[in-house]
Amino acid sequence: MKKDITELQVKQRAEGVIRMKMLNIIGRTVEEFRRSDLLNRSEGGILYWLNEDEKKYVAEFEKESGAKVYHVIMDYLKEGGHWYSMLYVSNKEENWSQERKELKNGEPRAYVYDDSAPWNSEDGLIGVKPQWGGVRRVS
Repeated sequence: MKKDITELQVKQRAEGVIRMKMLNIIGRTVEEFRRSDLLNRSEGGILYWLNEDEKKYVAEFEKESGAKVYHVIMDYLKEGGHWYSMLYVSNKEENWSQERKELKNGEPRAYVYDDSAPWNSEDGLIGVKPQWGGVRRVS
């Protein structure tokens, strides 16, 4: 059964494609997202498809926020666990210009989910840098 998507969600996906290109994410990955809504995650700049838990984290965030995640960056924590930095397009079109400016400055908006301590998860700007076709977090 195909999920019904709204006009806003179509626009958010198109905006996500633009932002992926701004990050120099490899073309195949951008095309998979554009055509099939298939998300990838970067781990040290290397691209992987999301596993089932990661898909669940993204779906929960999108449902709660109305945002559209276009890429995920996974980092290992010294204490164990992971940070999943979900780069997203907000659900407010009037904010997209500002969000693009932040991305151009290497600091996109992201929801960072901490799978070892979910209560520590937070939303904000993070530093990123393109690497090996993907993206890595730098701050």
